Amino acid sequence: MNHIDRQRGRFLTVMPRTRLEDKEFREWIQRHQPPWEIVRDEENARRKDGPRDRWRASKHRLPSKEGCP
Repeated sequence: MNHIDRQRGRFLTVMPRTRLEDKEFREWIQRHQPPWEIVRDEENARRKDGPRDRWRASKHRLPSKEGCP
């Protein structure tokens, strides 16, 4: 992740629930509306007439423990 960040790349990761960032986000989202951004949008792979598969993400307002934004 550090290499991607140094190259100004973006990455999406699932934060383990044991991380402090997860707890902070869960508390923060109870009172705020994050600026969700669609990061992936594609046709439903299982059902042709099903809803689109969309992934949304929001940048955390604080960097991770490792310093990643």
